[in-house]
Amino acid sequence: MPYFKADPHQISQGCVLITDDEAYHISKVLRMKPGESLALHDGIKTHYEGKIISIGKTVCVENLKKVVEISPPYPLHLFLGMLKGQKTELIIQKAVELNLASLTPIHTRFSIGKIEKESRFSRFEKIATEAQKQCGRIQPLKINSALHFEEAIQKQKNHFNIFCAEKGKHPSLAQIKFPEQLNDINLWIGPEGGWHPAEIALGEKVNFTLCSLGPLILRVETAALHAASILTTKFPFSPLGKRVQGEGVS
Repeated sequence: MPYFKADPHQISQGCVLITDDEAYHISKVLRMKPGESLALHDGIKTHYEGKIISIGKTVCVENLKKVVEISPPYPLHLFLGMLKGQKTELIIQKAVELNLASLTPIHTRFSIGKIEKESRFSRFEKIATEAQKQCGRIQPLKINSALHFEEAIQKQKNHFNIFCAEKGKHPSLAQIKFPEQLNDINLWIGPEGGWHPAEIALGEKVNFTLCSLGPLILRVETAALHAASILTTKFPFSPLGKRVQGEGVS
């Protein structure tokens, strides 16, 4: 079933009006017809299923049934060393599918990529939105503005931080002991050149939990997705939530 985003302010009385790019995609790209079913999400906590009643510059969908999302009990936030090329875009796409809560690009000593321009972040958000629609996730991945390493580490030092370091004798990610009371998890992955020794030392100084991802040297995108997969398996997040059978929208 095709999946689209709807403005929550346009949802009322069991129907919704879809406008702009989403309406164009429904009518001109997919060439959907009245009577066909589709799925919608409001970008907050709920997604709906309904039938198309009319198609024009706007698309009217009625007979909405809703599904309510359960918020993830352990939000997972990725702090990613800046990368060159399209590697960040791949990680954003997969971060959406793995139901990470946010991604923050980090400028480190070995970063090759530069502090991103606003146009680049628009591209990131578009990729995240497309991935969100593809996988059926409700809440969007939050993509934060880039930070320098020292600034980011000071802002996050009171949270539970997992710092993946490719060098040194550190326990594996699977061996880490997690606090009994855990509100969120910050996952730190360095750039192509890895972490500078001074950055690792600063992480240790503020009590970050250092870990290893194994004896092999992994590409950044592999390391990020491998670590995130382990954590989302250890703490399963629910991107879709419970289906509320037969509940209409009033």
